Amino acid sequence: MAIIGKNVIENLTTAMYEDIKIIYREYIQNSADSIDKAIKQGLITEKEATIEIFIDSENDEINIEDNGIGIPKDNFIQIMSSIADSTKDKDRDKGFRGIGRLGGISCCNILKFSCTVKGENIISECTWDARYIKEVLNDKNNKMLAAELVDKATKFTTQPTENINSHFFKVELIGIEKSSRELLYKENVRKYLQMVAPVPYSNKFLFTEKIKNYAKDNKFAIDEYQVLINGEYLQKPYHTFLYEGSEKDKKAYDELEDVQFKIFYDNNDNVLAWMWYGVSGYIKQIPVINAMRGIRLRKSNIQIGDETTLTSHKFFKEPR
Repeated sequence: MAIIGKNVIENLTTAMYEDIKIIYREYIQNSADSIDKAIKQGLITEKEATIEIFIDSENDEINIEDNGIGIPKDNFIQIMSSIADSTKDKDRDKGFRGIGRLGGISCCNILKFSCTVKGENIISECTWDARYIKEVLNDKNNKMLAAELVDKATKFTTQPTENINSHFFKVELIGIEKSSRELLYKENVRKYLQMVAPVPYSNKFLFTEKIKNYAKDNKFAIDEYQVLINGEYLQKPYHTFLYEGSEKDKKAYDELEDVQFKIFYDNNDNVLAWMWYGVSGYIKQIPVINAMRGIRLRKSNIQIGDETTLTSHKFFKEPR
């Protein structure tokens, strides 16, 4: 029998992410998959589907809740105690490796999951003692195996509920550590998720309809979800004007005249990707103050990397 040491837990949690804010993306991906299933089963409409994030910086807590399909009580323990054993379809689902939900272990003391499905009268709960996990991982003399560590760090409970029509999945990050306090800076999180999360375009962006019509004509999906931070809806921050200067003293120096499109094919004429790009006066390299600058890579409308992903890998000779 193979021996899997405790350090595999560290590789899937504390050592997994360069940017701690990616944890938000991981939980939103899982929520989006759950919402897709709920819509398909007729539990909710697209307009009713929501992913709500509550950041409580005073109490060092973060809640992320969706009204997706949830997990049935009979499957809850097996699914929540498994690692990298997801049954999701990598071609269809947004999160598929079965490890993203553990990302919160790296930044809090307690990581709690709770959910219910329509027709059940209980709420299933799974609590991970994240502080204990990190203590064991940091103890070089502790040779505990990964499976034993998971068993000791997790606790499963249930709570009764009278609302059998309820369906949701909730993630609670309790006791955010000092080293991860940037997760509690609501404005920074908002700016990050506006670009990364699969949220609608800003209603101030003049070319939204043209982009959506092009996608529809070519049968390309643009997945969009209602994501809220402390009650505020998120939208992609694209707009028509390009600015220079500082955030406090900025002025427009150019503007988008139009958007154009390109489709990328493989050697067998299968579509690999498609893109839209803004047409402007190309006066100069777009200043950093413009949050939408750069070529963005997305899968299912979820951003991979950031505006420097292509330039940092030397695909282009110049950053512009």
